[in-house]
Amino acid sequence: MSSPVLVLCPGLLNDATVWRGVTALLDPGIDVRVMDFSRCDSMAEMAAKIDTATTGLDQPFTLAGFSMGGYATLEFLSQHAERVSGVLLQSTAERAESDGQRSVRLKNIARAATEFEQICNDLSTFTVGPARQDDMVLKRSMVDMFQRLGREVFVRQSTAVMQRADHTATLSAVGSNPSIRLAIACGDEDKVTPLGWSRRMAEACPSARLTVIPGAGHMAPCEEPAIVASVIMDLMR
Repeated sequence: MSSPVLVLCPGLLNDATVWRGVTALLDPGIDVRVMDFSRCDSMAEMAAKIDTATTGLDQPFTLAGFSMGGYATLEFLSQHAERVSGVLLQSTAERAESDGQRSVRLKNIARAATEFEQICNDLSTFTVGPARQDDMVLKRSMVDMFQRLGREVFVRQSTAVMQRADHTATLSAVGSNPSIRLAIACGDEDKVTPLGWSRRMAEACPSARLTVIPGAGHMAPCEEPAIVASVIMDLMR
């Protein structure tokens, strides 16, 4: 049998760097494939990239989505759940953008035209839990990643997130599918996708395993990679 496949979906303004600490701790026999969503204008395009990356596999694969990557994961599952054996929804949500969230996002899109560098600095502070606020190495690596991807990607992905579909029904279907192992994880200091959202998803899927990551903010894969890696390895056993 071929190696087990793990597909990792990054969040908004993230690339493979966001998963680097996690992948370093995984079983080396796993075929890890990190998605690049930098040119995607919609969740449909992101789901299509997952489809392309996994077409032809001879066995079901594990799919992990962080933040925006979780929205893309649910979009893919709404079409191809039968191809997946395990799912991690990390620091994300199943619902569509609220009017309030959309309003904030539109303001940030407009602000990015002249203040993108400041947005990157703000994100490195807002998305990290209190325990890592003084970790300048972590925060610098995040800012470097944000700036490397750039303003156009920020606008493009922000628009895609803002227009995402509601996948409450998709989550319910996945959670009740005995062929799919479902894990949900979130930092208890997450201010972007609060822990309450993950608890809500877990309550809707009694078979799901919820992992609360103490002290972590939204960037849990960077803040606590060992815990996220452990969740993934448990999912793949």
